[in-house]
Parts: sequence; structure tokens; C-alpha cells
Amino acid sequence: MKGKIILPQNIHFSIASIGLPGNEMFAYNTPNIWNDQGGKIIFQGSFGTNPGASFVIRNNALLQIGDKSSFGQNLRILCSKGITIGKELLASWDITIMDTDSHYFDENGKISEFSNEISIGNHCFIGSGASILKGTSIADNVVIASQAVASGKLSEASALYAGVPAIIKKHNIKYFK
Repeated sequence: MKGKIILPQNIHFSIASIGLPGNEMFAYNTPNIWNDQGGKIIFQGSFGTNPGASFVIRNNALLQIGDKSSFGQNLRILCSKGITIGKELLASWDITIMDTDSHYFDENGKISEFSNEISIGNHCFIGSGASILKGTSIADNVVIASQAVASGKLSEASALYAGVPAIIKKHNIKYFK
């Protein structure tokens, strides 16, 4: 482990809880993977995830997680450049968030970007099995439907995005805790 973990100044018990008991659909003893390859993680308040979380933060990458954000079982985060998660994110199980393809691609003679930052707004909800891909920007109060693939700018706040790729399906919607 080579990276840095930065906690808020008002440290208290359970500020970052990784592997909290989940629900009865998943085994409670699924291991978590924390593979920090030289990047930096900033917890901007309390954070929790259920068993099976996998974090890979590559050299010089920055992962920022907002206050009161939580994820269900089997979260996968691959951070190669930068991922910013706003406060009060609620995410279901089997979520993938990755800011990289981990490979270059040739598109008609033009080499693709290896990584591109992700930004997830405040008070968002991500349904089970959803994927958030490199270069995605999500506005505040957005709901991402189960199995959706978010890519690009999801710029309308208080909207439901669904599908592959995710597009707006409903307006003026947000989740309640």
C-alpha cells in the first residue's frame, strides 16, 4: 500500500465503514479488496459499504467520497485519474464505477483517452447492477436505474436516467432516505 487516506478533521468511530453487514441476499463474510497503488482517497465525512467492496486507486489518482455516502454489496471502484462522489449518495449492490478503459483504442486513426474523470452529484441514487463509466458527469438529485450504463453528461438534476446508454426517462424525481 503506497497511497494516502485522508479523513475529515472531526474523526469519530465508524467514519469509514467497509464491510458492514448487508442484507440476507448476500453472504456477510465476503472479503473486501483495498488496492491502493499510490493514489489518494479523501473521505469528506462518514462513508459505508457492505461486504465485497473492491477499491483500486492507481498511482496519482484521486478518489473523493462525500459525507453520508453508502454502497451495497459488491461495489467495484477503479480509479485511474479522478472520481468525485458527492454527499448523501445511496447506491445499491453490484455497482461499478471506473474512470478508465485500462486500454487505448484506435478509432479511425485517433487514439482514445485512457482515463477521464467522473463526477457524481449530491443526493443521488444508483440502482443495482449499474455502471458509471469514464468521463461521466452526473447532476445533483439524479436517480440511475438498475442495470443502466451511465456515460457522458447526465446534466439534468432531479431526473431518472435508465437504459444502455442511460437516457432521461422521468423528470422532477429524487429519492428519500
